[in-house]
This record gives sequence, structure tokens and C-alpha cells, in this order.
Amino acid sequence: MISVDRRPQSSNRQTFEEALARLREGDAAGAAEMLSQALRDAPADIDLLTLLGAAQNACGEHAAALEVLSRALALAPRFERAHEERALALLKLRRPEEAVE
Repeated sequence: MISVDRRPQSSNRQTFEEALARLREGDAAGAAEMLSQALRDAPADIDLLTLLGAAQNACGEHAAALEVLSRALALAPRFERAHEERALALLKLRRPEEAVE
């Protein structure tokens, strides 16, 4: 089950909620597409970035997830959920040493 530590603090709340629902229902690809579109207008929204990373991880797109989650962490270095998803991506990419940093 996908969990989220906080609610988005942006005008993209509805998109976030809809994408989260899709992800929970197993439509990770649909969630990723929705989030990618929303990020065109809000490229610095850490909540959308982090959820996109989670969706990409769920799709098996771990390299893409790592890139997106690194962007989120550059904006919010203490955001735990982004760290968790980044560690998952690194583990799936067989880079465990980096996952524990």
C-alpha cells in the first residue's frame, strides 16, 4: 500500500489526490502520466515530484524515479518520504551502498 506522510501544500492538491488514488488502485502508469503533466506547470512541487517517483518505482522505472526523487530532495532535503522512495529506487538498481546514505 502506498502511504504519504503529508498533504500537498499547493494548488495541485486535486491532481495529487487523483494520482494517489490511481496509484493505490494499481494504475501506476496512469498516475505517472497525470503527475508528469501537472509538473509542467509546477516543476518545484515536492509532493508531486515524490509521488511521481513512487509511481515510477511502481512501474519499474527506477532510474527515472531516482532522477525525480533527487530533484525533490534538492528542494526539500529532509522530506522523509522522498528519501524512502529514493532508497527503494537505489536498491532496485542494485546500488545498496547509496541507499543507506
